[in-house]
Amino acid sequence: MCRGFLVPDSGDGSPVNPDSMSSAWRFLVIRSGLPHVRFHDLRHMTPATWVAMRIVVIKVHHLTGHYPPDVFAAVLVASFVVLVSAPSAQASPVKVKIVNFPFKPADVSISKGTNVVWKNGTSATTHSVTAYKGPWSKDTTVFAGSTTSFTFISMGTFKYFCRFHAHITPSGRCVANTGISTRMCGTVVAH
Repeated sequence: MCRGFLVPDSGDGSPVNPDSMSSAWRFLVIRSGLPHVRFHDLRHMTPATWVAMRIVVIKVHHLTGHYPPDVFAAVLVASFVVLVSAPSAQASPVKVKIVNFPFKPADVSISKGTNVVWKNGTSATTHSVTAYKGPWSKDTTVFAGSTTSFTFISMGTFKYFCRFHAHITPSGRCVANTGISTRMCGTVVAH
């Protein structure tokens, strides 16, 4: 047990469940569009930052509680790997425009960690971006002139459609509703 360290409490004196902090962290990372970093990884990035600031390594070693020194060295190397390999939060978003009925472009290929922004460029028609295939969940109404976005933090093929103007057949195909001349379907491939 660590002595002299503060532990956040739930308001009644009992310690906060660590899972609730991790869940809140995941929510904040996704909402802000930052690259995927676990809450626990912050503990490892902090000593890397201290060393980069030229704080004496022995002090950092003791503050982190990583014993023996070879464990500390391994954690420090891993921290730099996480910092260097994380996708850039500054990457430009990929834009998909909804013009009358089609998504333009309907199919986009992106790097993992990229934010895709859908803009409804119509003056009066409401559309949606609704997931129907792939490891994601999205169902957002996009009013005329407004936008919605999603950051794809995992690799895969993500299919979507406008639930107002298209439907998914029992076989999994996206088709236009009666009276609509074009399919309102799209695909994002994250690699």
